[in-house]
Amino acid sequence: MRGKKVSTIMTSLMRHLSTATLISGLLTIALGVLLLVWPGKSILVAATLFGVYLLVTGFAEIFLAFTLPVSAASRVLLFISGALLLILAILSFRHFGDVYAVLLLSIWIGVGFIFQGVAEITTAISYPRLPGRGWYIVAGVSA
Repeated sequence: MRGKKVSTIMTSLMRHLSTATLISGLLTIALGVLLLVWPGKSILVAATLFGVYLLVTGFAEIFLAFTLPVSAASRVLLFISGALLLILAILSFRHFGDVYAVLLLSIWIGVGFIFQGVAEITTAISYPRLPGRGWYIVAGVSA
């Protein structure tokens, strides 16, 4: 009986997470369009929004590393990805406008996205009942 209740709670949590992932993707598309349409004036706004995105995503991935019923390897990847995202968030807020900091931040963002993509794919593969599992794999590949 208790296992069924935990399974129901996890299924509900996964539905909410897939909704949050969809919203995050739509906001990322909106940010990309904003940068293409209005590049000069929007860079400070984009940097701020990107820093907030990294901060929220980092905390979410660390939370998921401790709460999802996945393998130890998936937990480690989620934790590392979340920690890297938090470091990137701090760097993005700390070094506004510094050219070398932007270059370093770009490299770290690329590394962070690789870890995030691997973590999402690993989570989707290791949890077969994950709602929207295919979308997690697509998001992981696209990261």
